[in-house]
Amino acid sequence: MPLEVLVVGIHHALADPNPTGFPRDVPPSEPADKKRLEHLLVKMTRDRSASLIAEEQLAPRPSIPRQVAGALGVRYEYVEMSEEERYLRKIPKCYTTDPSLSPQQIQAYHRERELYWIDRVEAAAKPSEGCILVCGRDHLESVTSLLAERKHLVEHLDVAAIPGFDLSWVRNVDKP
Repeated sequence: MPLEVLVVGIHHALADPNPTGFPRDVPPSEPADKKRLEHLLVKMTRDRSASLIAEEQLAPRPSIPRQVAGALGVRYEYVEMSEEERYLRKIPKCYTTDPSLSPQQIQAYHRERELYWIDRVEAAAKPSEGCILVCGRDHLESVTSLLAERKHLVEHLDVAAIPGFDLSWVRNVDKP
């Protein structure tokens, strides 16, 4: 049975519940954007009757998606590869910024990680279950396509395109 998946593309700094700077340095838009993300995830989870929130990020840590899952009593699944798994698959730690790698090599590493996330979501979800997968914006289109290729019902949402989010506080806002 296909899953119903909403893929939410974010800047990873947005998912961190803590401010990125010292209190005196935090622009008002940062906590406001983080509160908007929390409200968005609560609304999407309720509207879709999602019973699983899955998240990709480089290190398991507290996050707004994890907090929302806990507050709503839905399952949370961290779907990123462990450092050991990445090592075994020969995926370099900082491959996205390695100037010695071609764009094709970077995309191949992305694809391998994305397929891993989808496998984890499929293993964690129940048939016909609604789920939300939160991932970095640079994975949004390809993860959506990969889920559709596996015959899941999939939609995607780029948080940066939603009116009301400022995101000017995010460094390199054009870089997911």
